[in-house]
Amino acid sequence: MSHNLKRLFIAIPINEEVRNSLAKISEHRSHWPVRWVPAENLHLTLVFLGNRNNAAINTIKQVIDKVAKTGFFRVRLSYFEIFPSKKRPKLVWVKTRNNPDLERLFDQLYLTLKAADPDLISFCKTYLPHVTLGRFKSRPHPAFTFTPSLPRDGTATFVADRLALYKSTLGTPHSIYKEIHSIALNS
Repeated sequence: MSHNLKRLFIAIPINEEVRNSLAKISEHRSHWPVRWVPAENLHLTLVFLGNRNNAAINTIKQVIDKVAKTGFFRVRLSYFEIFPSKKRPKLVWVKTRNNPDLERLFDQLYLTLKAADPDLISFCKTYLPHVTLGRFKSRPHPAFTFTPSLPRDGTATFVADRLALYKSTLGTPHSIYKEIHSIALNS
């Protein structure tokens, strides 16, 4: 990747209580062949943007600022899953429950990005909001068992009150996500 390009995505930051609750999922699954995301890096991904230059970053920041006027809302997380499938696992993630406010925010982001520069939406054709908990290092053994669940202490709900642009740097032992722009979701 060129040094002038940054791997980017738009996400909703998650509060510390929910991040810590989600991070507990990995505690009982340390035997899985997964690089777990540290709690401080957990966020709700809305749009993956791919590798972008500084001009595109400025456009994306303007889009985020424009769309952020939608207002804050509650998000309820669903069970964690393996994506795309148990036979071809790449990620362990948590999806959201059906949420019209979140879907409306995604639609506004998609349409506003498309209007600003159609190339910006080349990676985000499908609405798949999720929290990535980990990436598989290798394919699990065929006897691998998987039971979807979430902690039952009620911390799987949070207020979506900010929208952020993140830079992603892939690496070992885990990827590093740096927030490079953020704005409050307000009416």
